[in-house]
Amino acid sequence: MTLAAMLLIAVFLAACGDDEESEAAEPLPKAEFVDQANEICEQGDTEIDQAAEETFTGGRPSPEQIEGFASETLVPSIQGQIDDIEALGAPEGDEEQIQEFLDKAQQALDELEADPSLLAASEGAQDPFAEVNQLADDYGLTACAG
Repeated sequence: MTLAAMLLIAVFLAACGDDEESEAAEPLPKAEFVDQANEICEQGDTEIDQAAEETFTGGRPSPEQIEGFASETLVPSIQGQIDDIEALGAPEGDEEQIQEFLDKAQQALDELEADPSLLAASEGAQDPFAEVNQLADDYGLTACAG
């Protein structure tokens, strides 16, 4: 009798686990997606700003310091933001727009990772994130747009 009860419980638990794994998360409504994505970017920006304050003390940083900051702090932080926003899942109907934003963000980040000196470039130089910032702003991801 005990063995039968244990088998029944095991079958029930296995069935429950399968249901949980097979259920897909519902896409977030756009307003909730925007709020959560902006929160991700705000947290990332705060971490970057704090690291910059700690790293860049005492005057104008050298190109080497800027490049090191890009490689060690900026790139990993932005990669985390991209990954976290992607994990939210795009609102229904906006999948292509969000994927374009994420793809462009990843391309810009890859460009910066390949050449961290882009951060130390002179004024007027092409910002690899210009298009990404515009896409983010157009969608309402204002904290992610700068």
